Amino acid sequence: MDESPALAIRKKKDSSISRCVDLVKTGEADAVVSAGNTGAVVVAATLKLRTLEGVERPAIATVMPTMGRPLVLIDAGANTDCTPKMLLQFAALGTVYSREILRHANPVVVS
Repeated sequence: MDESPALAIRKKKDSSISRCVDLVKTGEADAVVSAGNTGAVVVAATLKLRTLEGVERPAIATVMPTMGRPLVLIDAGANTDCTPKMLLQFAALGTVYSREILRHANPVVVS
């Protein structure tokens, strides 16, 4: 947990995180769940799977329950040096997730 995520992925090609992302890449798995270093998971996924076209940086999302309908919280401080363009990309990703997965007809983005 004290290692740089990028160095950990580059040096430990046979780590559980690296191997799990490889399984997703080959289609043998659909998801990766890790109780380990989140940064290493993000680095492994970015290096091995790449981001969607037009997305410069990945963002971690979580669905938050509320008294009403659930909401999508995107990148709660994980990226500390975002450009306005990246924030717009995160908003687009959250909107699509909210519409397609949570079935919100007209998602609204707030910051």
